[in-house]
Amino acid sequence: MAKTCFGEYIVFRRLFAAFLFIFGPQRALVEERNATMTKRLVVTLALLSLVFALALPPVAAADAAADYKAKCAMCHGADGMGKAPMGSNLTGPDVQKMSDADLAAAIANGKGKMPAYKGKLTESQINDLAKYIHTLKKM
Repeated sequence: MAKTCFGEYIVFRRLFAAFLFIFGPQRALVEERNATMTKRLVVTLALLSLVFALALPPVAAADAAADYKAKCAMCHGADGMGKAPMGSNLTGPDVQKMSDADLAAAIANGKGKMPAYKGKLTESQINDLAKYIHTLKKM
């Protein structure tokens, strides 16, 4: 009988501990821990997103430089100064005062002897090239 009584005591103690865990003050601690972990996860994801967002523009600039070298440098020169008689000077004030939208339109539709690149380059590549051309200003 003592064995059964002791066993019943252990069962009662475990049930009481489970009851306290589910409905007692420890439940608040578990919920607080879960909330803290969720906040940490959200902050970590936000920081990683920020790092990736800051890392992407240099990648796009490198792609624009590669596109310029492949498609534009043969006529406009590596420095954008233009090669006579074909390419115009992209570092001059007449080109540099153009907006990104105007440059993108000139790249997409062509201008003078320059061929149109619409269909050969994506819209994103054309816009990146327009921004890149603004970096070729005369120093």
